[in-house]
Amino acid sequence: MGKISRLAERRPLNATVQFRKGNVRTNVQILDISTHGVRIAAIQALRIGDTCWIRLPQLEPQQAKVVWVDEFVVGCQFARPLHPSVLDNILRLRQPASRKPE
Repeated sequence: MGKISRLAERRPLNATVQFRKGNVRTNVQILDISTHGVRIAAIQALRIGDTCWIRLPQLEPQQAKVVWVDEFVVGCQFARPLHPSVLDNILRLRQPASRKPE
């Protein structure tokens, strides 16, 4: 597999979120996130070019497009990038209570 150019730095995030493709809704695990997209562990087969909706913590569902697939790990690019402060807020909300921000 060739090197994929990143639009933004990926940040680790372990969060279960709602996912919808067409009329099918399910939960998926986010593995990492950036302002431009997410990497998820999907439980249904997805194809490059599929349009989906991902409900991130504290936000309305975000439209995204599948841009790469490796079995059941999928890269999705947001239709509208997240503002950096929105991403920081999502990450802060998901930090374990015992961990203090740096």
